[in-house]
Amino acid sequence: MNLGNEKESKSQVEKLKARANKRLDSISMISRLRKTNLFNVFFVNAMKRRLPRLVYGLVVLVSIIGHVSLVELFYPPKPFEQLEVVEGVIGSVNRAGRRGYKRMTINEKDGSSHLIRARFKKGEEVKVISIVGKDATIFYDIDLHPFMYKYKTLKSIKYNGEYIVIYDYYDRSLKIYNVSKVVFPISVVLVFFLLFLVYMTNRKQ
Repeated sequence: MNLGNEKESKSQVEKLKARANKRLDSISMISRLRKTNLFNVFFVNAMKRRLPRLVYGLVVLVSIIGHVSLVELFYPPKPFEQLEVVEGVIGSVNRAGRRGYKRMTINEKDGSSHLIRARFKKGEEVKVISIVGKDATIFYDIDLHPFMYKYKTLKSIKYNGEYIVIYDYYDRSLKIYNVSKVVFPISVVLVFFLLFLVYMTNRKQ
């Protein structure tokens, strides 16, 4: 029993030493980083002046715009004939907290279900709620959130041969996509230019 306890205590001590070494390594890396010329230029020297701080704010803003544009490029908008299609019972239509979209659940006959985001135009939501619990044909597409997770977006609903949710904004979505193809590279160039400007104005201090 004593030998077993000694082995456990030794293993715990070794784990604690390993954790301590990792912390020391991270601290030493930070200290080495603080001694570099780039750290002095972008943090020490730049933070002494107001203009570089304003430039950093602009860099953050442009980076966010560039990121959103990049996300748009991962999943181009699809025409109606290329949308994903599922047939099933509309289980529920609920508001997603304070967000501006609704969450729909679609239950197929084989037991599988789909959670789909929906944004309705005027009059569409009432029609959809009226057919909750009934079979319908759902057309949806895959989108990517700025936080880099995928979700399904409602595009159209067909019930009893009638489209009660109409997908009529493909051309507009395509224009936004084409704009994003231009905005993203411009954002990248602008961010690098602003950072280069900060470097050139603070490297000799």
